[in-house]
Amino acid sequence: MREELKAYQPSRLRGKIPATSYLVSMLKNPFYYGDFQYDGAVYKGNPEYHPALISFELWKKVESVFERRGRNTRGRVIKNPYSGLFRCGGEILDENDKPTGKKCGAAITGEETRRKRKDGTIRYHYHWHCSNHRNNCSERNTALLRPRGLKVNHTQKELEEMMAPIFANLHFSDEDCQWMQEELMDHHNEQKEDHKMKSHALRSRLTMLENYLDRSYENKLNNRIAEEIWRKKHDQWTLEREQVKRELDTMDDRRDGYIERGVICIELAKNAYQTYIRANSAVKRKMVEIVVSNLTISNGSIEYDYRKPFDLLANLGGKENWYTGEDSNL
Repeated sequence: MREELKAYQPSRLRGKIPATSYLVSMLKNPFYYGDFQYDGAVYKGNPEYHPALISFELWKKVESVFERRGRNTRGRVIKNPYSGLFRCGGEILDENDKPTGKKCGAAITGEETRRKRKDGTIRYHYHWHCSNHRNNCSERNTALLRPRGLKVNHTQKELEEMMAPIFANLHFSDEDCQWMQEELMDHHNEQKEDHKMKSHALRSRLTMLENYLDRSYENKLNNRIAEEIWRKKHDQWTLEREQVKRELDTMDDRRDGYIERGVICIELAKNAYQTYIRANSAVKRKMVEIVVSNLTISNGSIEYDYRKPFDLLANLGGKENWYTGEDSNL
């Protein structure tokens, strides 16, 4: 897409062509199908003031293209396996390098460096660091970090060593894992009936909305309803129909991945630390994404939140109170 923009733009404007990362974030924006983002959350837009530019189905097709291109289908080790995984946990400093109380929150990016070996071959390295160029972040301030024995850049090996403690407490006996599997299946069976009822209600509502839209259009064609009234009801029902479809898609995705994710959880719990140590970088990343969220780097270490049920597994080290309610992450 960027190459086509270059081809169509006059040469004097080529310096203003957006970066590829900006184009990707633009195409991933829910603004185009009528929703909007604010403070990290997605909200449903009012079609009267914020009409959809494209259908949600078309937007999903574009997203699926990004997902396919991002997959490591051949099992090869990717060059930058931890891109987008971390955020900076540093503080924003004032002009005197004093903390302002504001967190940075910028992405941790991997910068490629090349080193030529004695035999003439090139070896590639990645060094990860805070990407905040606009503000004075404590994680980019060498003068503050160096006296404390800390660095601005982190190697891949250092990142992987930082993540290893995530799995140190996740080791359970076969008996505990069998118990967790039984609990998972019992909970899944309970949720199946609830899912069935909710799905039936949503599908009934979807059919009703589609009938409303068909009949209202017929009434409009036969001059039984004013254009203004038809447009208002049409937009209202169309918006609700898209919301119902998205909710159904979300329910189906959650149902399909429930058991699979649960089995992964149990297998990881058996011997997570050794599995992590032996894994390649692509598998390490997948394990980290399954077990924790909200990863930040600051002061040479990482902070994170365990996902369910790993939060209880890590804290309790056993099966007491392992399951306390519905798990929204499974």
